[in-house]
Amino acid sequence: MNNYITLKEIFVLSIIYELEEADIYDILQHVKDEKEWEYTSVETFLTRLYSKGYIERSKFGRRYRYRPTHSLHLVVKQVLDRLFRGIFKENPATLVSYLIPPCHSCPVISRIKSRCQKEKGSE
Repeated sequence: MNNYITLKEIFVLSIIYELEEADIYDILQHVKDEKEWEYTSVETFLTRLYSKGYIERSKFGRRYRYRPTHSLHLVVKQVLDRLFRGIFKENPATLVSYLIPPCHSCPVISRIKSRCQKEKGSE
């Protein structure tokens, strides 16, 4: 699972995680309001995800059913690592501030942000 995954593939993979198992028609039905993808486009994304090891497939009748091969946590970590590749490596507090909006009454979030800033200062 070390191959680069595109944004479109991430979108398809997220649907498979949401549905737990899906065939191409399930995915097309799921994206119809957001994307104008043809059958062949989704088929290509599924083939790529399969060849990259992100999903497995089983034949049911004339169709394949697809399931994720890895935990969602592992895939999210890999996607975020690739996406942020070093941008926030030097200052993770910036990322934490973006992901977790300011909350003055939340001591846990304040401690996390503080710890990130201290770790940056000690390097």
